[in-house]
Amino acid sequence: MSTPTLVASPQTNTEGQLVVPGASIQPIAVVRSETNAIVVLDEENASHGFALVEIANKRLGAGLHKCTAWEEVKDGYFEAGARFAQAGLYKEAGTSFQHAAGICRFLGTEYEVANAVGYAVESCRFVDPLETISMLREQSETYAKVNLVLQAAKCEKDCGEIQEHLGNNEEALQHYERAAVFYAKDNRSDKPKRLCDAKVRHLTCVLGRFADAAALFETYAENHPAGIPPTTAYLFAVLAHLAAAFGDRYAVGVPRALRKFGEFQAEDVNLRKGKEFEFLTATFTAFDKLNLSTLDLAITKYRAASHLDSLPTFDCLVAKCRDNLYQVILPYI
Repeated sequence: MSTPTLVASPQTNTEGQLVVPGASIQPIAVVRSETNAIVVLDEENASHGFALVEIANKRLGAGLHKCTAWEEVKDGYFEAGARFAQAGLYKEAGTSFQHAAGICRFLGTEYEVANAVGYAVESCRFVDPLETISMLREQSETYAKVNLVLQAAKCEKDCGEIQEHLGNNEEALQHYERAAVFYAKDNRSDKPKRLCDAKVRHLTCVLGRFADAAALFETYAENHPAGIPPTTAYLFAVLAHLAAAFGDRYAVGVPRALRKFGEFQAEDVNLRKGKEFEFLTATFTAFDKLNLSTLDLAITKYRAASHLDSLPTFDCLVAKCRDNLYQVILPYI
């Protein structure tokens, strides 16, 4: 099966005319392990998709500015993208939808652009996460222009999830922050906003910005949703203050964390009794006595008694607290 050339996104030449230069793409293939042969999941749809691309290319041969049938070309790329997706050729599908979006960007509407980019995103997710992020950002900006804040928020949240999966925590944090800002503009989206805020707090801890994390946890505790006790947020705020007490900040950081514990107890009765009280009391005893075993036992007991939805955040915080204590004890071992 021959592979025609797909065109690149529309560009402006030196005369200010819209042109569409050629760009070669290679088909995504499923490799059959025993023969290393290329296998297309759906030969009929793949062939039809390439035929549609070839027709679109010919119509755009002289440039987009001379193409009177641009709507048919756009629809051809749309259909080619759908055919490629059915055939499992996700890269070609994504590229075709991107070309449709490129035409819409100059000759269509913002809605059509967002629609085409959305299809491209779904295709490229399978093969090119960074390209997917780029398209999601474009889609988010398009939605924001027409005040579709929930759609823009979801694009940013999806970017955050992909970046987090790739281990790009700084970039993920920024996307979750933007998503939360968009969600805050719609009073129907309290739950997804809270989920993005939780991601921001968690990644702030993962990135080692414990003083910032402490402030975020305190703010959340002070503005906690109705029906959700602030106990865990206060607990994490205390642990974040302890986690921030390392190096030359240890001497002032630990007393600050203890002082915060006392302040939070005045705000939340659950910190004056129960498992959070016992855990934090034992934790401060461990720091006072420079005893890792006491801290390890406190962590183990609290984990066994709790059902934290945010267990990774807890683990991140207590790991840093333990390391801080260990570094103080190390010279005496």
